[in-house]
Amino acid sequence: MEKLDAVVLAAGRFAGSEADRAGAAIKALVKVASTTPFDAVVAALRASAAIDRLVVVAPRELHGCSRVVDAWVDEGATGEDNVLAGLASARTHRAVLSASDLPFVEPAHVESFLMRVPPDADFAYPVYERAEFLATFPRSRTRFARVGPAQYTGGSMCIVNVKLALANERLIRHAFAARKSQLAMASLLGSGGLVRYLTGRLAIEHVERRLSELTGGRAVAIRGAPPALAMDCDSAAEVEYARTYHAGVGSA
Repeated sequence: MEKLDAVVLAAGRFAGSEADRAGAAIKALVKVASTTPFDAVVAALRASAAIDRLVVVAPRELHGCSRVVDAWVDEGATGEDNVLAGLASARTHRAVLSASDLPFVEPAHVESFLMRVPPDADFAYPVYERAEFLATFPRSRTRFARVGPAQYTGGSMCIVNVKLALANERLIRHAFAARKSQLAMASLLGSGGLVRYLTGRLAIEHVERRLSELTGGRAVAIRGAPPALAMDCDSAAEVEYARTYHAGVGSA
C-alpha cells in the first residue's frame, strides 16, 4: 500500500462580525455540536491506514493542540504560502492536501476518496454535481461552478504529487488569486478553455486535459466520493447550517 503524508491547512480565519456569528476567529476551531471541524478532519485522516505523517499548517497558538499530529508548520502570510509550506514538509511522493473546516468528514469518507484515486494520478480532486451534493446537504449552498450544461462544486480534500506541485508554484499562486471568480478560473485554462466556458461547451474532461498539460502530470476529477468532503465551514452561515444539520433539522 502506498503511504501518503497528509497536509492539513488550519490557518483560515473569519473576520469581524463573521467571527462573532461563528463563535471563533479561526475556522477550524468553531464548535459544531461537541467537537470542531479540525478534530473531525484530523481524526478521519489519522484513522486511515494509507496516511503516514500528519502535518498541520496553523497559527502558533494551535501548535500542540492535538497529540496525533506529527509535525506543525507556522502559517504564512497567504493561503498559497500555507499550501506550499505544508507540501514542502511532506516526505512522500504524493500527499493528501486537506482543509481543516470539514465538520462531517469521517474515516470512511477518506477511504472512499482514496480508493477512487488512480495510482498514476498526480492531482486528484473530488467533484460533485449540484443535485448530488444537495441531496446530502439540502439548502446548504447556492453557488456552484458552471461546467458546460451542468453545475458542480468541488471537495476540500485532494491528492497532489508533491514535487510537481512545488514545481508549479506560479500556477498555484495564480489559482489562489483567481479562486473567487469562475471567469478568472476559466481563464487559467487558456484561450481555448475560456472560449469553451463562455459558450457553455466546457467539460470536466477538458479541464482534466488542460491541467495535465499545465502541470506536466496527470490531473483527474474524482466522482462518487462522499459529499462530506465538500461541506466546509467557509462562512458563518455555513457554520450555522452545520450546527442545524447536525441537530437533525437540515436533513429533514
